[in-house]
Amino acid sequence: MPLKVRHANLIFVVFIVALGLVGGLLGHSLARYPKLETFKLLNIVGLVYDLLGIIVLSEVVAKNERLKAFMVKWVAGFLIWAQSVVPLGALFGAWVGSSLPSSSVAVGFFASFFVYSVFVLTVIDSTVFFPRLARFQSLSFRTRTFGLVLLITGVFIQLVAAFKDLNA
Repeated sequence: MPLKVRHANLIFVVFIVALGLVGGLLGHSLARYPKLETFKLLNIVGLVYDLLGIIVLSEVVAKNERLKAFMVKWVAGFLIWAQSVVPLGALFGAWVGSSLPSSSVAVGFFASFFVYSVFVLTVIDSTVFFPRLARFQSLSFRTRTFGLVLLITGVFIQLVAAFKDLNA
């Protein structure tokens, strides 16, 4: 195996481990809250998705081919891996702190979020990051699709949070 490939593989492993550690720290930190509420976490996640969607769909990105390429190659790739690994690390972190006041809430949230993420990430992977059909391969289409998926996901998560808040 060439040195460049081994170096790239090592960087990828370090990246995945770092994401897992961030998730573990996040899960453990959230489990420490005396009264963690799921709808508040959902609201934060929804707002982050909305913000990313607005940035991806912004006029600055729409007019710049290099920024479009960066969004669909790097940001989408980072999101796919982060949204896969961070919740698993957070599950582990909350599980390690099982005696903490909100560990069961944190475990439930991150388990549900991971399962939901699989669906969203499948759409992002097949239409944005690695489009399989020829009509999905133009950079403009991929950028618009990425922004739209982020916005729809963010709004959906915030609606779920609002309904959970009504029932709290």
